[in-house]
Amino acid sequence: MRTLVLVRLGMTPNPAVTMALAPHFAGKKPVAFPIPGSIISVFQTESSIEEVSESIKETGALFFLMDLSQAQVNLPDEVMDIVNPFNDIPVQEPTAQQTFDEIMELVRLNGAESLTPEQKVILEQGLL
Repeated sequence: MRTLVLVRLGMTPNPAVTMALAPHFAGKKPVAFPIPGSIISVFQTESSIEEVSESIKETGALFFLMDLSQAQVNLPDEVMDIVNPFNDIPVQEPTAQQTFDEIMELVRLNGAESLTPEQKVILEQGLL
C-alpha cells in the first residue's frame, strides 16, 4: 500500500474528482484540506500512481500527484499534523547499499523504532 498526495488546483470541492478517487481509496480514511489556490488530499491506495492519475485526468481537473514517501514537504505545523498519521508507511528494507544518511532519513521520517536490526547495526557503526 502506498500513500499518495494529490494537489488539485482550485478552491472548491470537485465531486467528479472525489468520485474518480473513491475506487482507489484503501487503508486509513482519506483527508483533504484547502491551502491558498488548491486543495490537498492525502490517501492510501493499492492502485499504482499511474492508475490514479488516469482516473483524475478523466475529470479534466488540474493536479499534481505524488507518493508521500518521495515528496519533499514544507507545510505549516497544523497541516503536517493532518499529514503525519499517513507516515507509517512500510519502511524501506535494508540493502547492502543503504548508507548511514539514508538510515538517518528513515529515523527522521518514521522514528528509530521503525528500524530493522540490520539498520540499527549500520546506524550504531556510523555513530562510533
